[in-house]
Amino acid sequence: FVMSLQPSGGVTLTRGRYEKDDADQPGRSRWDLTLVDCSLQYERFPYAIHNVCGNLVLEDRRWDFHELRGEHGGSQIYCNGTWLPLFADQPGGNLTLNFGCRDVPLNDSLPNAVGKLNPGAEKFWTSISPRGTVDKLDITFQFNSVTRASHINLVAEKKATQQNLQGRGITVRPSWFPLELQDCTGRIRYQDGQFRLESIAARHGHS
Repeated sequence: FVMSLQPSGGVTLTRGRYEKDDADQPGRSRWDLTLVDCSLQYERFPYAIHNVCGNLVLEDRRWDFHELRGEHGGSQIYCNGTWLPLFADQPGGNLTLNFGCRDVPLNDSLPNAVGKLNPGAEKFWTSISPRGTVDKLDITFQFNSVTRASHINLVAEKKATQQNLQGRGITVRPSWFPLELQDCTGRIRYQDGQFRLESIAARHGHS
């Protein structure tokens, strides 16, 4: 699991404990780790995060991620999550990662990461050619290593109050409706291959 995060950088062991009360029973352990200037890119959702700091706790075979902070381009990313083993005596577990992102540029990185899970979603994203910066992006990613099932819930939001800042406005030009729409606002939800648009507003010339 740790290898699948493709980590690099430094880590500090801030506290460790191992106990074994019975020679015939497995021991118990807890290790508190602090990340120092790390990079992560989960292989099943390859959205690279750099300058990562925060805390990891490994208790027996359970991992907890606490207040991880990092960057992707000019965006700020916050993450909490868990890895819960499914069995006591064999590999396998459930991963849940919750990301909160702010000031996310609409480049190719995000659709490429979503496309790793659903190529059709990447194709749709590319077809609308979005450019600009999303104010708020929340992502919940879940993965079961036994069934290999992945689930993603993504909510992107652009508020009208941010439109006057240089370079932040969102522009789209769908290939299937070639009319450029500027200063787009509203909310887009994506879950397991389906997009839902809510309260979308835009401008084209004086319209």
